Amino acid sequence: MEDTSAQIVWRSLPAREVTFGAGPTTVTVAPGPPTWASFRLRGVRPSGPGPGGPGAVVLEGLEPGRTYRWWWQPAGGERVEGGSLQTLRPPPGALLARFATVSDLHIGERRFGLLGGIRDVQPASAEPYPLRAAAAALDEARSWGAEAVVWKGDLTGRARVREFEAVAELARSSGVPALLQLGNHDRRRHQSNHTALGGLAYAHDGEPLVEDLAGVRLVLADSPSPEDRWGHLDAAQVERIVAAVASAPHPSVVSLHHPPERWPLPTSYPPGVTRSDSRRLIDALERAGAALVIAGHSHRNRTYRIGRLLVAEVGSTKDHPGGWAGYAVHEGGIRQVVRRTARRDVIGWTDATASALGGLWGWWSPGRLSDRCWSAGWPPR
Repeated sequence: MEDTSAQIVWRSLPAREVTFGAGPTTVTVAPGPPTWASFRLRGVRPSGPGPGGPGAVVLEGLEPGRTYRWWWQPAGGERVEGGSLQTLRPPPGALLARFATVSDLHIGERRFGLLGGIRDVQPASAEPYPLRAAAAALDEARSWGAEAVVWKGDLTGRARVREFEAVAELARSSGVPALLQLGNHDRRRHQSNHTALGGLAYAHDGEPLVEDLAGVRLVLADSPSPEDRWGHLDAAQVERIVAAVASAPHPSVVSLHHPPERWPLPTSYPPGVTRSDSRRLIDALERAGAALVIAGHSHRNRTYRIGRLLVAEVGSTKDHPGGWAGYAVHEGGIRQVVRRTARRDVIGWTDATASALGGLWGWWSPGRLSDRCWSAGWPPR
């Protein structure tokens, strides 16, 4: 959901041509050939139960803050009510900037799920699923209007030089300025391999990366450690992050790979920033007037508050539900939308990965609609 649009997603279509509509908007779609995946216990299967498999469409031209009844109609058939949707109210003031994020690309990964039980089935000439999922997400973010894209860590699967080189090539060809940070997968083995990113802008060695857009400052922190999967931010790092926030002419969004831990013991896997470091960071950011913390690592969509600070985790580009996040910066606040990447050979794969962990992954990873799409005003500074 956005203020003037809504994305409708399906696992399969009931006919060879279907029209979707809400309010004044209609879009007609036709399924293409199905995509396929290989499952350890079920063999090679199509990615959806019906013609053409999964897909998505965006209904544009809606009005902010309104409730609509959306519907679908197969060619030659009766209209079917799909339910209601409510567009967001944008934050106050003029729209100043747009940026997007992608998370947990895992370039170099070859299979997904417990013991790698789900494998991609594509022609030999096709790009591996992490690459094509990331490329498609970047294409959609650019079309949406992103002026920059934050890559929130776990860029690679195993921190190999050729994986970093593939990341760098993708970033340079994306057509959108790339702001990168490393994740635990990128620091897992070789400490210097990330230098293969060349001249790209990225946070590393404990130094934050700072970028100003109209109306917002982006502060990318460096949380991974080669010692373990936890996130770590020592006192000196927190001081540098807070200095960047405090000196900003606008509200600040702080990007982490590891989300901050809310409780003394982690309540979900994988673990985020250690509890002691999280408390130090959050307390300091609240005093400095930070507006929002965004994170990856969990491969799940989730939004919550720690104290007065809003925290938004966004899932991976390459596994269910498979998407990217867009942020619209207004004079009076910020709006988030998470969209599933709609390209057929991507959404077919990400839909297949919903069956991981006996189907639990398909329930856990998307989060609620309110975790994915929301508007928030800037806090007082």
